Amino acid sequence: MVANPFDRNRIVSECFPPLTMANCKLSYVSQFKYLGHITEYTFCDDSDVNRELKNLYARVNVLIRRFSYCATQVKLRLFKSYC
Repeated sequence: MVANPFDRNRIVSECFPPLTMANCKLSYVSQFKYLGHITEYTFCDDSDVNRELKNLYARVNVLIRRFSYCATQVKLRLFKSYC
């Protein structure tokens, strides 16, 4: 992955030669997943935060659907333990 530098005076090259591994050409990407987190070339974590929000909404919807008839205190305990 190639990141855009913040200081434009330190640019080494505008284009990079193609990288190969086992005679397969590797492509440059704008984002990738590393250790469960999405990393972008701009070092911004907006897509990772959005992914986590989607996961939170999914977990809350499962809790609401499965435990809709439980008491409020039970729902709060489940929310705190799963979310």
